[in-house]
Amino acid sequence: GKRGQAASVAGVTGRVARTRKPPEAAGSASKSPPSWTARSRRPARPWPPDGSAVGAACEPGPLRTSTRRSGDELASDEMTHALRELLLPQTTIITPNSLEARRLAESDEDGDEPTLAVCAERLIESGAEFVLITGTHESTSQVVNTLYGKAGVVRSDNWPRLPGSYHGSGCTLASAIAAMLANGLDMPEAVREAQDYTWHALDKAFRPGMGQ
Repeated sequence: GKRGQAASVAGVTGRVARTRKPPEAAGSASKSPPSWTARSRRPARPWPPDGSAVGAACEPGPLRTSTRRSGDELASDEMTHALRELLLPQTTIITPNSLEARRLAESDEDGDEPTLAVCAERLIESGAEFVLITGTHESTSQVVNTLYGKAGVVRSDNWPRLPGSYHGSGCTLASAIAAMLANGLDMPEAVREAQDYTWHALDKAFRPGMGQ
């Protein structure tokens, strides 16, 4: 396959896991455009692009993270715009960390940095049914993960902060949520069980070589 940006696109789209919602059930759903204007180099297209939304758990990947060797960003403005416009309207739940949530929800109209609650509200307006913002990148003694729905906060869970840095933890969490939903759990319970699974997997993890 192509290298460079194409690899980043694959890294983002490859983290989408289908859940129990069939395409025909979601085809009749219509969502109004968001009331906020996202930052973009291109004009917004109709929202969503079609009516065939498929339920998904989406982990947006490192939207503003440097590679260890090059120091380059792994996602351009165009890719972020495409994620907002094409993936969010098809997403049952998205699981960004706080940095990714702010990047996805930033607007030209912002004077100050938006709060995480505002970011979640904007992402839901963009088409996601639920938003789970993880607190791994916040300067708190414990990791606070908060699930938002259309009515606001659904649940908030605190987890002991583990030492070190873990590659793929967000992908594991999103995949675990999709698996719990496929097994019939409702969203709050699925999110709680998936967090528990992910935390214990990281707690027992080991590094066999020099990677993360």
